[in-house]
This record gives sequence, structure tokens and C-alpha cells, in this order.
Amino acid sequence: MPAPLCPPAPCGRALPPLLVFRGADRFEAYNKAAAFCRRTGFSIASTCGSDPTAIMFGDWRIAKWRNLSDLERAGVHGAIQGDRQTGPVTVILTGQCPLEGEIAFTAEALATYP
Repeated sequence: MPAPLCPPAPCGRALPPLLVFRGADRFEAYNKAAAFCRRTGFSIASTCGSDPTAIMFGDWRIAKWRNLSDLERAGVHGAIQGDRQTGPVTVILTGQCPLEGEIAFTAEALATYP
């Protein structure tokens, strides 16, 4: 099992935003998380086994986690992690996420899950 993505909080900012998604059906939690990310302007990498799925704010083509270098992994704006098949999955933003992405993520989260 891969190590979870645990980014340090950037200087002067609160802990990175995160959301947990659950679902009753197979892949429902992951599909909800992916749809949420797309609605907020994030691009999503291809899935790769039990590895995290990288997300980047804006229009990006992102390789599978196993094909990202350590430097590229350190630069992702966030990730979807957890059991994609049965859930729950967590979407977490890293300190590398631009402020615009964090604002879009937080605004949608507050609008969708008050």
C-alpha cells in the first residue's frame, strides 16, 4: 500500500482543505470525488492501482502516480486517495495548489455541503 499524501501546511495558510466522499455502490465515492474536482476546475490523472490519483488546478494532462517522478509528485496540487472501489475516498489539496484553486474548491464545498 502506498504512503498517503500528507502535505505540510504552507506558511501563513491553514491546513490544506480536504473532503471525504462515500457511496453505497461500487466506485460511487470515487466518481463523486472526481466529479467534484472537475466542477471546481481541477484536472484528474488516470488511476493507478491503490496509488493516489493526482489532481492539478487548471487544464493539465497528468500521468499516473507511478509514472510521476518524486519532484512531480511533490508539485501536484492535490490528490484523491482511498479505496476507489468501495470508498471512502478523500480529496486533499497540497500547499502547491494555487490560491485560485483553493478558493474554487472551498466555495464549491461550502455550496454543496453547507
